[in-house]
Amino acid sequence: MSRKIHWISRPEQLCVLQNTVRHDILDRLTALGPSPVRSIAAALGVQPTAIYRHLRLLERAGLVVAIKKTGSRGRPANTYRAIAPLVRFARAPLESENRPIMANIVKSVAGRAAREYRDALTDSDTRIEGPRRNFWFLRLQTAPSAKKLARINQLLDEVAELIWTPDPTPGPVLHVTWIISPSSSSEKRRTASK
Repeated sequence: MSRKIHWISRPEQLCVLQNTVRHDILDRLTALGPSPVRSIAAALGVQPTAIYRHLRLLERAGLVVAIKKTGSRGRPANTYRAIAPLVRFARAPLESENRPIMANIVKSVAGRAAREYRDALTDSDTRIEGPRRNFWFLRLQTAPSAKKLARINQLLDEVAELIWTPDPTPGPVLHVTWIISPSSSSEKRRTASK
């Protein structure tokens, strides 16, 4: 299935996504499609009033579009949609001016992932083993060959496509965060000296 992807590369759009709530709103809109504020808020587990400001900032940045509709009792109500079926910023670090912003996004997302992990430890729906496992942590260091790295990237692309593809019978929301980066120069020197 081929869906249009909007690749974010403008710094002002990236800056808006340093906030995890706005990041979540954009993710929900790409997953759910056009949605009224109440549906977005319900998907995020917050009150609608808590997301209006975030939606306005996303709209100003050109990442979401408001579609005017008539709500209950004839009142105007906005439905929002993402700028494209998929909105991604994996290519943003190609521009050097975006790198510090991307580092801040990763820091924000990693902090959020740590809090979600901690909270899941006390959740009765957390499954640590078996085919319904919904809780996992993995951190490894590896030095893959070019062939193995290509296979790792292929598998991660497949996982991303599974996650991005809407499910006709969705279950509970899962948060998936992964970060791959080369080792820092100091670590490379340490490893080489051994």
